[in-house]
Amino acid sequence: MLLALAVLAAQIDPLAAYLQKEEPSYKVEASAPVVTESVSTTKMRLSSLEWEGKVWKHDVEIIEPKQVEFQDTALLLITGDRGRHDEDIKNAEKLAPRLKMRVVVLYDVPNQPLFDDLREDALIARSFERYLATGDPSKVVLLPMVKSAKACIEAVQEATSEDGKGGVTRFIVTGASKRGWTTYLLASAEPRVVGLAPMVFDVLDFPAQLRHQFASWGAYSPMIADYTERGLQEILDTPEGQKLLDLVDPYRRRTKLQRPKLILLGANDPYWTTDALNLYWRDLVGHKAVLYAPNSGHGLEDHERVFDTLVAFARLTAKNKPLPALIYQWMAAGGNQEDPAVDFATILVRSPRPAKGRIWVAESANKNFSSAKWRVVLEKDSPGELRVPESTGKPGYRAAFGEFDMEVDGMKFRLSTTPVILKGR
Repeated sequence: MLLALAVLAAQIDPLAAYLQKEEPSYKVEASAPVVTESVSTTKMRLSSLEWEGKVWKHDVEIIEPKQVEFQDTALLLITGDRGRHDEDIKNAEKLAPRLKMRVVVLYDVPNQPLFDDLREDALIARSFERYLATGDPSKVVLLPMVKSAKACIEAVQEATSEDGKGGVTRFIVTGASKRGWTTYLLASAEPRVVGLAPMVFDVLDFPAQLRHQFASWGAYSPMIADYTERGLQEILDTPEGQKLLDLVDPYRRRTKLQRPKLILLGANDPYWTTDALNLYWRDLVGHKAVLYAPNSGHGLEDHERVFDTLVAFARLTAKNKPLPALIYQWMAAGGNQEDPAVDFATILVRSPRPAKGRIWVAESANKNFSSAKWRVVLEKDSPGELRVPESTGKPGYRAAFGEFDMEVDGMKFRLSTTPVILKGR
């Protein structure tokens, strides 16, 4: 019965069908662990799949701390090219002892460049064109990106089941930008993913996001020019475009994303409008939390703020416990369908009462806050209410969000509210 249901699901869902397809190219080569004072590192060379005539190969590193509390759970970081300074490995070596679980770093998602030296968004956009021309879902490069992460999960599960310490069977997945996109899609189709923490991918419900972006800025973000230049925004309204959205827009797969979610965003990210989250937040099912990093862009530069909350999320998820459900309500006046910017806004905190709360505000002559300076305008201990200060009357706009200091099981971290846009500076 279960097998029949799985086959039926694959027939309905092209992503599931693609993930179930056997990959003769799958191969893993592992080296002996290298032990340092704080961690043990096992390096693997993974051949995950063949796509468009090329076998995808990846560096994989399993970082194991001296003290492992969660033998069956690992944090999987999906990343792209290996940088000169190995920042991903340095971060993994810092995170693993705090998490008390293995941290797996998967590189080269996607394998690139491809198609006449195309990389990142240009590569994805070109693959969309190939799908629209053929109707073949396997032409979309996001599918092998997801499948390579699944192959990594299988490789890690196999490797750790042979080390005599108990194999990893549960994965908390994170990644940034295109790898955040991959994180969402993987979690919607892979049962071994028990939690997800996508970073700087704030564009769920693509058509609504693009309409809102154009209405807010009078143009699409230059950061998505690879799609704009190909006219892909207009194609989304066609029947073929709708099928593409069913395949790649995590919003269309939200009922399959009921696992705990921590959304990590840079408040100055030039890819998206500051209030992009508001277009999909209410529709996400299951436990969810968000953290904005003020004065951080697409690189999410405030590592300390991000890591504190990521560690709390991952450890609690490993314990089958959620982050505290921050229950609050924005009370706002003004705004309409044409211009949702409001005149006044107050956060009413229901529960739990945080140790401290604050309001961050940025100002701009227009609604683009990517270059704006965020500052704290109000801070209170154990707040029940936080009101955004009124405008001075200067033309323009303000963006605001609430941030709260939390503590669970001795772990201190921050959570944010959704943002709001206000008239006047």
